[in-house]
Amino acid sequence: MAAEEVFFPDLFEESAVRLAPAPETLANEHGWKVVEESLPDGCAMRWMVCEESFSLDQTRVKLGPPDASGHRAVHFTQLRATSHQLMALLAALAPSMSAVVVLGGGGMALPMAMLAAGYAGRVHVVELHPKVIEFAQRFFGAEHPRLIVHQADALEMVASGELGKLDCKLSTFLVDVDFMRFPEVPELFISHRFWRETWALLCPDGAVAVNVIGCDRSASLHSLVTVATACAPGPVGALLVEPEDAEHRTWTPMMPRAGVLILGPREQLQFGTGDDLEADPAQPNVYGCLAGRFVGRCAAEFEDWHRGSWKARMVGWQLKARGFLRFLGGNLRFV
Repeated sequence: MAAEEVFFPDLFEESAVRLAPAPETLANEHGWKVVEESLPDGCAMRWMVCEESFSLDQTRVKLGPPDASGHRAVHFTQLRATSHQLMALLAALAPSMSAVVVLGGGGMALPMAMLAAGYAGRVHVVELHPKVIEFAQRFFGAEHPRLIVHQADALEMVASGELGKLDCKLSTFLVDVDFMRFPEVPELFISHRFWRETWALLCPDGAVAVNVIGCDRSASLHSLVTVATACAPGPVGALLVEPEDAEHRTWTPMMPRAGVLILGPREQLQFGTGDDLEADPAQPNVYGCLAGRFVGRCAAEFEDWHRGSWKARMVGWQLKARGFLRFLGGNLRFV
């Protein structure tokens, strides 16, 4: 008896199988890694990874196609992280555009984007790890006449008053280190000493933005806001901008919830009466109001600029956020 023939389905339905090249590790030293992935259009994505928090990119940038010598140019004005877009937007809309401080450099995509777009006079970056600074310069093009990099412990440099030796007041103070992501928040970061020095660095109308990715939205955030507002020379309001719960059903240590805490003069957070912004006053949509209104007129062509599911809510003060949005929109500088 002849064996019965068995026919297996065509798994690929006669379609050509296209294999994408695996990401290439360009450097791997002292717990830091730089990885690059080629894209179908000839461009590439490059990012930096820390082995201690491998689920998060420290920096991710897009590069153009290679030139005749094989060199790829970094697209400085295409910020990939929503938190970086918000921080750059805050710097762009500061009433007095002077110097900006960024705590935590990574690949320095954020400071380079602000400089490339003309959003800051000078940018001071405080980065702890020498290898990160080297990688930022070597692989991410982090070199600019108005970029000043300080290799130091960011918290100590602020709290000790060392940053206070700068020859000008700051328009914006950006904290891009995930201090708030871990159960034990650094004691110095929620100390009166740190926040008194921080406010002393700023112009009277200056603002602070803190990357609060993975932060405990109750105890840790409340402690930070309480100390930061208590140390300010005048009344300060706090605005938390983060994704809605519906955007991601489950936030985990591998996929932590993103967010940016904005601290600024309280009068700029008061409720506004104008109808020029299409937003629910009780739950304003920062990206819908700002990015949707001004994209195409800003210098920076941020990738995936419109994030309609990111909302803003007040923290600590029972105030409306719409006035703050009107303040930002009214002070946007075009180039």
